[in-house]
Amino acid sequence: MIRLGRVKEAIELLRGCLHVAQVGGDEKEHAYAAYRLGWTLCTDGHYDEALTHLQVARDLYSAQQDLGGSARCD
Repeated sequence: MIRLGRVKEAIELLRGCLHVAQVGGDEKEHAYAAYRLGWTLCTDGHYDEALTHLQVARDLYSAQQDLGGSARCD
C-alpha cells in the first residue's frame, strides 16, 4: 500500500494489526506490528508517534533476544 501512495490506509491497517497482535499475546507479532507501524508513521511525517512505536518494538525485540529486530528499530 505504501508503494502505491496509500500511506494513510496503510497506517490504519497497521493500527488494526497492532491491536490484534497485542490482544493475541504474541510478542513476536506485536514487535513486528509496532515496527511496521512506526516505520510507516515515520514515512508520513508523524515522527513523535513513530518513535513511540519503534521504541516499543525495540524493547520487545530485545526481550526476545532478537538483535536484528532490535537493530532495525534504532
